[in-house]
Amino acid sequence: MLSIRRAEPRDVPEILALIRELAEYERAPAEVTAREADLLRDGFSAEPRFFVEMAEWDGAVAGFAFWFFNYSTWQGRRGLYLEDLFVRPSFRGRGIGRLNAWGPTLSLRGGRRCNVTPGGSDSSRTRARTPGPCS
Repeated sequence: MLSIRRAEPRDVPEILALIRELAEYERAPAEVTAREADLLRDGFSAEPRFFVEMAEWDGAVAGFAFWFFNYSTWQGRRGLYLEDLFVRPSFRGRGIGRLNAWGPTLSLRGGRRCNVTPGGSDSSRTRARTPGPCS
């Protein structure tokens, strides 16, 4: 069963592992220079620069959504920018990577607008490609 929860500082080693797995999949493992200390500093301080939601399937980490707030000058409201939505290969095919599985959680975080990074060419990254609501 799928559950999605906000990441905590104790998740940082797993977050970094997911980032490295995504980079490996994208054939760019050498480009990852982030360290656990960087993620702790920038994601779990009094003023976080990014947020992470963890996907778990029956208690096992299946993937993550890595996002941060942005702001639309035209609409006069904040939204969120979904940088990465990654699902481990062994958990694919269960609907975890569909944006609508994450939408309710991201909308609760204040994402009235949701921009998604154009990414890889298949199911390792979210299929959503255009700005729009998070759900």
